[in-house]
Amino acid sequence: ALNTDGVTVAVTARLADRFSNPVADGTAVSFNTEGGHILSQCQTGTTATESGVCTVNWVSANPRPTIGLGGRAGRSTLLAMAIGEESFVDLNGNGAFDPGEPFTDLGERFRDDNGNGVYDASEFFYDFNNNGVHDGPDGIFNGVLCNDPARCDPSNQSTGIAASSLIIMAGSTPGGINPAAGTTLGNASKAKGLVTYFFNVADVNGNPMPALTTVDATVQGTGLALVAAKQYIYPCTTEPITLSYNVSIDSTAVAGSTALFTLDIKTQGTGNGGVDTTVNYYIPVVP
Repeated sequence: ALNTDGVTVAVTARLADRFSNPVADGTAVSFNTEGGHILSQCQTGTTATESGVCTVNWVSANPRPTIGLGGRAGRSTLLAMAIGEESFVDLNGNGAFDPGEPFTDLGERFRDDNGNGVYDASEFFYDFNNNGVHDGPDGIFNGVLCNDPARCDPSNQSTGIAASSLIIMAGSTPGGINPAAGTTLGNASKAKGLVTYFFNVADVNGNPMPALTTVDATVQGTGLALVAAKQYIYPCTTEPITLSYNVSIDSTAVAGSTALFTLDIKTQGTGNGGVDTTVNYYIPVVP
């Protein structure tokens, strides 16, 4: 999605009430995204098989975050918002908020683009009271079932609730391979007979490669072979994965020679989305 417009990802919101029952059909959920495009709203009950659920599509396009979550570009924070209530601990089990019961006092929810856990002036927020200012917790319980006049306000029986998620706008070309291309790897010893090599494969921003990216390895050198050679298929994940390969060395290996180890990294898709990258390494063979 870093290189290609029009990549579509389904974004699903599931909502339940205080008693873990699906919310009423027609409950509106609004969406906001840091990168790409997303449909602004959906209403629950639009699927035939599950209540309290609705889905919109996120689509890759500009803007593409240049400094995203964790300081890395290409990490798009999503925010889903609805009208709801604050939560509380129902100590006596009567279903209502009573004096002495603890509750979660929410400030206006925001899209935490940098992941620091606090609202920053440049971040989008759910302006529930439409005053143009990001408001913190108000000290009262915002909910309908309230039996504590000291901590309730009949005019504020609802509040804005939200949940965040993350989409990685991954790049098609690996740019963060460790060890770097052309590196001389650790020695392959005939005496030991086996050596393991580890590789970290990331995109240009240090994010994981796009889901379904394949990584194949080969080794060329007399007496050297991959053990149980397999193809890695990149999962849908938020962090790069580390790949490991075992290389066996038999008695025919030539001490003093250098073997060639190759990674073939192939992203899926057409146009800018499908890229095949070959990376070579060198393995010294020792007695």
